[in-house]
Amino acid sequence: MTMPGPVTTVRTLTLLDRKGTVIQKVTQKAVINDISLSPTTRRLWVCDRENNILELVSGQLTHRFRTKEEPRCLCVTASNHVIVGMVKHISKFTTQGQMVLTTMAVGTEKPLVCTPGRITECPVTHNVAVIDFSDKRHGGDGNQHVVVMDTNLQELFVYRGDIPSTYKTSQTGGKTFNPQSVVYDSVGNLIIRDYNNDRVLLLSGGGEFLRIIHRERDWTWAVGVDRKDVLWAVFGYNIVKLLQYSSM
Repeated sequence: MTMPGPVTTVRTLTLLDRKGTVIQKVTQKAVINDISLSPTTRRLWVCDRENNILELVSGQLTHRFRTKEEPRCLCVTASNHVIVGMVKHISKFTTQGQMVLTTMAVGTEKPLVCTPGRITECPVTHNVAVIDFSDKRHGGDGNQHVVVMDTNLQELFVYRGDIPSTYKTSQTGGKTFNPQSVVYDSVGNLIIRDYNNDRVLLLSGGGEFLRIIHRERDWTWAVGVDRKDVLWAVFGYNIVKLLQYSSM
């Protein structure tokens, strides 16, 4: 299960096909914080609680580099860089571990992202969206949100869960915005799962709210989009649904 901050107990990666059949299981000694699939090589990358960044090659997790701080989340980009989220900053590395860019604040400056939870790259613009849990222990205000940055990790806009009044009904939920997963689709729209309100939201790449894709009585845990823009969503403890939300 995913709660604010890194996952706490996952040590085994389970690879499934589209029918849910287990293809392979890979066990890691350290706790796994996050995974990312490279859009170019289609290989899986992993970050763990012991500051390791690894790549799954021929069924084995191969060490690529280490970070100075614990990596909370990561995203492998189309340009073959590895973007890693750590407390108070987002940093872009080469696959060999050389830092290219960072959002680390200087002195008393407020960090762009305080407590990163998930990172995703847009396949169209290559902008980067990051969930910020905004933990007060890390300088945040406690109000969770999604930060969208350009390829140079400069802020473009922040989405705080606002929904136009025309979309609000007794069924749209009124609890605090609690983004727990974010992903771009093939045309550059943002899909965000809002855990507290049990819903999946669709935004344009520019941050305009488009619609609520789906609602579920059970908690909304995770979302992902395949190459044909079929939405994979995890609800409750053991429910996985495939949703065709686009007109394709």
